[in-house]
Amino acid sequence: MPGFSSSYSPLFLALFMVIAAAVSYYFYRNTAVEKNKKALLIALKTAAIFILLALFIEPVLSYLTGNSSSRKDIVLIDISRSNTLEGKQEQIDRVIKEAGLFNSESDVFGFSSAVIVLKDADSISYNGYSTDLVTSLRSIKENFPDGSYNSVTLLSDGIFTDGSNPVYEAMTFNAPFVIFPVGDTAEKKDIILKSIVRNEKAFTGTPVKIRVFLTINKAGTESTVIKLQREGSEIRSHLLNFEPGKTNYEAEFEVTENAPGKIKYRITVENIPGELTYKNNHNDLFITFIDNKVNILVVSGGPGYDNEFTGSVLKRIGNYNITYRTQKSAGDFYEGPIDYRQFAELSTLFML
Repeated sequence: MPGFSSSYSPLFLALFMVIAAAVSYYFYRNTAVEKNKKALLIALKTAAIFILLALFIEPVLSYLTGNSSSRKDIVLIDISRSNTLEGKQEQIDRVIKEAGLFNSESDVFGFSSAVIVLKDADSISYNGYSTDLVTSLRSIKENFPDGSYNSVTLLSDGIFTDGSNPVYEAMTFNAPFVIFPVGDTAEKKDIILKSIVRNEKAFTGTPVKIRVFLTINKAGTESTVIKLQREGSEIRSHLLNFEPGKTNYEAEFEVTENAPGKIKYRITVENIPGELTYKNNHNDLFITFIDNKVNILVVSGGPGYDNEFTGSVLKRIGNYNITYRTQKSAGDFYEGPIDYRQFAELSTLFML
């Protein structure tokens, strides 16, 4: 005979049976049916409730009595470049050493604009260009979709340059947050090149806008110059005058390339005296330019007015690369033979 096994103790099974029988009796106690039929209904309902209790109570009990040792403690370390200033890096290193973060069972991550795994203290590199805690917290939730973490420990100077308010994202975690603040969060005199917006790909011969967003703190009524360099050579500049009480500024440049390729640009903001750091006054960007030429082959049966009219219209459009072939005789053209290998690169074929 097949055996019966259960993860429940006999005491739990007996308790489930008593509960199921009591509920069934209560449900049918006033039902006007024959005594034998009522007993059968109570027995069937008791069996059904007993099975449901056995199926659904076990996960709850496992969760309530489960061992939390398999759950991780998450550690997030701010690796943005601002932590190399005013001794913040040394403070973070001291906290890591004293708390033994890499010697515990914690999962340690570095965060800036994204999250990276840190294996040990030597793998920490403070080279992030921004501090986006919201995106980092969302990445943690994606890595641990079952919420298998006991706590989240955060080491940061508290200066978040990107993303929304991290408080709202932190509230979605079913775990406490432990904060180790480092440095002084008071604003210092500084120019921060916050972000650059542009298209990563563009067509040749088409103007491309580059928008620069700056945060300028405690600068008073001074001014600075924003420069745009192309492959190391300055090609544009913009004078920016500071306004009292204003911290957010933007500037716009426009570039055009006539040849395809990947071009490196650099945005540089001139230093002003007394800045906290000059490390955040420049940033590089790349734009890949794609050939925008439309290759057209115009084949006509002979010289005529149609050829002249069509050519005069097409030549007015700068990004048309036009090849003419005017027939002199069968298989012979005034401009030379047709290279049929170029047909794969043609956009349009005109036959007049």
